[in-house]
Amino acid sequence: MWEQIFAEADGYLNQIPTVGHDTFCISTRIPLPILVEEEKALDYQKLKGKACLKKRLNDCLAKAIAKKTGKPYEINGDIRFIFNFIRHKLTWEYLPIYIFGRYNKLSRGLAQSKWHCIKCAGKGCDYCKGKGRMYDSVEEIVAGYFSGIGKGTKLDFTKSHGLIQKKLVKPQMASRFHASGREDVDARMLGPGRPFALEIENPLSLEFDLGEIEKKINQREDLRANGLRKVSREFVELVDQSHFDKEYDVFVDCEGEVSAAMVKELNSIADLEIAQQTPERVLHRRADLVRRRVLRELKCTQLKPNLLKLHLVCEAGFYVKEFVYSDNGRTNPSLASLLEMKCTPRDLDVVKIRDGYLDFMLHINKI
Repeated sequence: MWEQIFAEADGYLNQIPTVGHDTFCISTRIPLPILVEEEKALDYQKLKGKACLKKRLNDCLAKAIAKKTGKPYEINGDIRFIFNFIRHKLTWEYLPIYIFGRYNKLSRGLAQSKWHCIKCAGKGCDYCKGKGRMYDSVEEIVAGYFSGIGKGTKLDFTKSHGLIQKKLVKPQMASRFHASGREDVDARMLGPGRPFALEIENPLSLEFDLGEIEKKINQREDLRANGLRKVSREFVELVDQSHFDKEYDVFVDCEGEVSAAMVKELNSIADLEIAQQTPERVLHRRADLVRRRVLRELKCTQLKPNLLKLHLVCEAGFYVKEFVYSDNGRTNPSLASLLEMKCTPRDLDVVKIRDGYLDFMLHINKI
């Protein structure tokens, strides 16, 4: 039986592609009865712990593919060759790739991630004008510029009646968007940008120009991307789990006139702990908890008697809008409570994310 498997494997080697990848890995699927018989034989001969034939097969395949392609074997290579001796077929898939960068959102009507229509759940209806979503999103726009990587055909080699036959399989691109936090739909993301990573599953090729993709994205009026580069899965996890301080600018309409003394008092605020109960606007998707966040700095500029511009440096997870208008007392203290008047935020911008740690990790090539 093993002789037949080795012979079948040898037949598949001619179908291995030599381009489109820099490294490779291998997966073999052997019929269970063959593995069971081998285990019994090893046990009977008291050879447990010796190299099994499957390992020998994998080693032989790795050496043969490396010789044919000139590419090295790695346990998590760019492409995985799957030798299926149960279904008598050879297929391959590219392992996920991860593209890191930072984005600037220049529109006040752009979501970060997919936002399906609340009426039709993405199917398309009159409410969403057939789009199936409430807003366009950074996730969908960025992924769209990589869509060609996951479109096309790939070869599936199948053994039938002793012959290697090939058929075309149409793969589908799947992607996931990762980011270090998020801003509201109506807030802009300015400054150096927000760290993000696009995970592309089973790409058909690794041959694409990130610089060219970046240029195409930056021709848009609503979105920019910079610093696109490939990273590891571990680095993406770091982006996902990060909690960085952020800087914001926001304009505030006040119900009454703000005195110079009030402005001076606001400018003296530093490291003020704020109790923020889950905002009413997100209660439908988050637990109703009180979270304590630190307002590290506040700089207030009075533009008109009843118009202020605030620059805030906040701990991660700080709700800026709620700090301004108090959210019916759910944020305390708030600007409204400090000034003892109604305050309304508008034109919120994230102007900086203090994420230098990510650049440090990239620089030292730790991840």
